[in-house]
Amino acid sequence: MTESSNSSFAQLPVDVETSLSAIHYLHVYGGYSLDEIHQMHTTFPPLLEIDVVRHLRPKMRFLKDCLEGGVASTVTNSKSTNQVLDPKLKSVLPASFFGARFERTIAPRHAFLVHLGLPSGRMLWDDANDSSLLAEFLLQHRKPKQFAALCNLWRRTYGASNIDNNLPITSQQVVAFDKLFQRGILSAARDDSNHVYSDNNSNNAASKSKSPSLLDTANVTPAQLVRYLIQHGANAYETDVRGASLFHWASGCGNLEGLKELVDCCNKHKAGLESNSQLSSPGNSAALLWKASRDDAIPLHWACAGAGPKEFGIGGSVDVCNYLLSICSEAEQSIITQRKLINAQTRDGNTVLMWSAWSGSLEIVKLMFRNRADTEVSNRNGCTVAHWAASGGNLNVCKYLATMANVNFDVENYARNTPLSHAVAYGRGSVAQWLRDEMQVEDSGNNAENLALDFVNWGESGLGLISEDEQAERKKISELFRDWADEMGEE
Repeated sequence: MTESSNSSFAQLPVDVETSLSAIHYLHVYGGYSLDEIHQMHTTFPPLLEIDVVRHLRPKMRFLKDCLEGGVASTVTNSKSTNQVLDPKLKSVLPASFFGARFERTIAPRHAFLVHLGLPSGRMLWDDANDSSLLAEFLLQHRKPKQFAALCNLWRRTYGASNIDNNLPITSQQVVAFDKLFQRGILSAARDDSNHVYSDNNSNNAASKSKSPSLLDTANVTPAQLVRYLIQHGANAYETDVRGASLFHWASGCGNLEGLKELVDCCNKHKAGLESNSQLSSPGNSAALLWKASRDDAIPLHWACAGAGPKEFGIGGSVDVCNYLLSICSEAEQSIITQRKLINAQTRDGNTVLMWSAWSGSLEIVKLMFRNRADTEVSNRNGCTVAHWAASGGNLNVCKYLATMANVNFDVENYARNTPLSHAVAYGRGSVAQWLRDEMQVEDSGNNAENLALDFVNWGESGLGLISEDEQAERKKISELFRDWADEMGEE
């Protein structure tokens, strides 16, 4: 069959995004001749029905990037930057590979080989002694027990550079690694897998006592998962539904090593950037400048506040903050100065100092102040860092800001609410008492006192769904104002 007479693919649907059918994609980006594609179609009939974007493109990227099987194209009129598959790789690659379950089996199993230091990448098909490893891998990779046996065989034959013990590789390790890999790069960036166990339960005391976490079983770290996922095609510039990036999540969750992997991988590969981008260090730039689409917060905001998969403002990571400041001072001064980074504001005007004070991160508050954070700026509502600190309720943070940073805790926002009002509103009794007893803050118009009484009445009415402990705290705060009034009367 000649290429000119071949018309068997004339009616194939064209992919909307690439404007290429499977036959054209394999020809242009795989370097297969039409005769070769016809032979592949004969041995694997579903080949030409495979979706280009969802299946062919990820597998082709895996072959070129992970297996290092890309060579310069010699196809006439092709783009000069286009790569096709190495002829040797094509000769040992079965057509059925393009129909395999890439994300469920091939990618995590190959990443497992990389993790253990077993033959992987180009060694699977271009090894000087044995070019049949790829065929062995594709044949044995599907079932965990078979794949574990293959890993042990290769370990005895070729060695494993990343294993420092004599224990056999088990199917449990393989399955645990699969599950972690399949959770995706957002999970790895958030470092949330340490609470997931082999029985699929999380945050379960019984599970914790009976089985190790998936991370322990697979003997892998979240940072390593970030690296392997990016190496195997994950998008380092992915965002969640709220527009927060992986850099935000790694920073907020205190995943310092994971954040470093994100930065390093993006700096090395410059993946996902516009072709005309002039950024020399895209990973550094993303970690320093990326604004979440919801509120324009940068990763440093998240590092100061602290985050979890389902919570926010739980206390930041001073190590992550120090790292972000260090990469700012090292190489990105032309993009943003360290002082400008520290004083970055969200869309509402909230600074990183405000978020760190609100989350009760005293060491980060000290770090920001030592690095010349502006303590007098207010947000669009007129709230200062004093309002945020009082709302957060960490008394030590409030005392530090008042004594060391000379922050004014007797200031009103645009709604005429003071830090005392905020302490009352959020039930921060110790801060409210400190503001009145030690700071001698005035309650202009009895706004805070009336607010405290309103909360008590609201709780007693049953309309406010608050716990007994919170109601008791509300009463204590309200009683503080009566005590102060009695003291003033005695004077």
